Amino acid sequence: MAYEGLQFIYDGIPSQRYGLMFAFFDSADYKHAGGSENSLTIDKATRSQRHTLLSVSPDDPLEYDIEVVALKPLQPYEVNAVHAWLCGQLGFKKLVIQAPEYAGMHFNCVFNEPDDYYIKAGTNGFNLTMTCDAGGAWSDAKTVTFTPTDGGTITVNNRSASYDYLYPTVEFTLDGGTEFSIINTTDSVTREFKFTELADGETITVNGRTGEVMSSLGTIRINNFNAHFLRLVHGLNTLKCTGKVSNLKLTYENFIRIGG
Repeated sequence: MAYEGLQFIYDGIPSQRYGLMFAFFDSADYKHAGGSENSLTIDKATRSQRHTLLSVSPDDPLEYDIEVVALKPLQPYEVNAVHAWLCGQLGFKKLVIQAPEYAGMHFNCVFNEPDDYYIKAGTNGFNLTMTCDAGGAWSDAKTVTFTPTDGGTITVNNRSASYDYLYPTVEFTLDGGTEFSIINTTDSVTREFKFTELADGETITVNGRTGEVMSSLGTIRINNFNAHFLRLVHGLNTLKCTGKVSNLKLTYENFIRIGG
């Protein structure tokens, strides 16, 4: 694994609290996982020499064994605390590797199947299975703010390591109108993100990943939305905005193809 000798933060708790760091007990290897693979569906017409790639989809989430060493032997009560912290989680938690080269990125993961290393005078480390929510890491959430004019355009650069669509969280506040829409003119398919019959001054937040729609007025606005969530293609996107808003915010995390 690539993180020997590095400390980390998991679920907001630094490994320094327990005197832990990532290690490799056997022997370090020059090769490590670069992120999970894609599943390819390939077929060809009868008697054709050329195959066609029909679909590409992300493979299973990134999973591998990872080892943690204690800088001093841990006593039973400390081992119990570490087990609860690392292996007692009920969902994916944020893992940050504390090194400059990994700044601005994180994994969402859970740890499982702990094996304890008892060498001398206490527990000296743990072997864990790390399972992520995707085939790699994520950039820290980035929010870009715009003040588009009615009928104007803005640009957003999708730098994700995936060429699939990126669905950001969209937040806007109406300022002198009741409708707002966005069309990504870079997308090959004309697709309009549109809200109608809102209240002037109302703030709408749309989570493109979960599909959640929230209003600052506490009003259910599903019926005011055409359910075309804004999506960004890989690379530079030009978005045409229609409607008067005082601000427009897009929040997203880029996928990073990196393993361990």
